[in-house]
Amino acid sequence: MKCPYCGKQMKAPRKGMERVMQHCDGGLLKKHDRIVYGVPHNIFLTLNKNIAQELGNRGYNVRFDSEQNEYEITEKVTGEVSEMAQEAQDNFDLGWAAWSTGDREKAIEIWKENVDKFPNHRDSWYNLGLAYGRKKEFKQGIHCLKRALEIDTTDGQAWWYLGFNYNLMGEKEKSKQAFKKAKKLGWKQPPPF
Repeated sequence: MKCPYCGKQMKAPRKGMERVMQHCDGGLLKKHDRIVYGVPHNIFLTLNKNIAQELGNRGYNVRFDSEQNEYEITEKVTGEVSEMAQEAQDNFDLGWAAWSTGDREKAIEIWKENVDKFPNHRDSWYNLGLAYGRKKEFKQGIHCLKRALEIDTTDGQAWWYLGFNYNLMGEKEKSKQAFKKAKKLGWKQPPPF
């Protein structure tokens, strides 16, 4: 993702929760704050009032969070996009509810329909990857996890599970590469071998 302030590609920090936070290290400031991946939109958080005002002038929605003493900036979205994003999240939540009650097949069915309708819903792809892995359908799990990683390449946990699926398929080199990427992104869980 590109930084909404300077347009540079966001870079993951060396430590911390890389899937959640990223920073821009090549812009007007050393690190002009962080990006938080929110559902359904990306949220830019900054402590810098000038950055918040500039992004507000560019058409972003700006809200000051007095508890955190920071500005929350989200892109303006049309009602239609917002409704679509909410529908994608609602469908994902329905799948999660089915999964939580033990109806795994129903969850998979819901998430599959969700990615058919909303092909960029990362969480649905990710959960499908995990669900197929649990069913020992590793090829399908790999496909879904790779799709989730196309949407968010900084998700160390998804890289780890991709490596896990490759390992169970006997593709050791691909497995090692995925585990290496997960570790580089800060995922602490060691490979299962």
